[in-house]
Amino acid sequence: MTSRAASRGSADEAARTAPPQHPRLQGTNTTLLCIATNAPVGAVGAGQLARAASTGAARSISPVATSLDGDVAFALAPDGTDPPFVASVVGADVAAEAIRSAVREATTIRGVPTAAERLRRDLQQ
Repeated sequence: MTSRAASRGSADEAARTAPPQHPRLQGTNTTLLCIATNAPVGAVGAGQLARAASTGAARSISPVATSLDGDVAFALAPDGTDPPFVASVVGADVAAEAIRSAVREATTIRGVPTAAERLRRDLQQ
């Protein structure tokens, strides 16, 4: 067997044993969320607010927080002892709506169509 045939055989084997690839799991999309509030919930409450923002991301992005992307949520809040429940509920809703709004309002950059433009094009066909 020649080295060329051997390398072709190993490439065929690698392609056969490679995990399946999904077009939406390419590892090229990262969503960064930052929720800021003036509610004095402190560090623990800010962590709960960031977790709620991640829930909001899950409501509007699929897939979200995979091992192939860098989706992350941060929260900023002043120090205090207020319970973070209301801020967290609102934070999840605000994060989800902010992501949907950003997708709707995005503009084309360097000829790459936005999701809204692709949807309009698909609906016209």
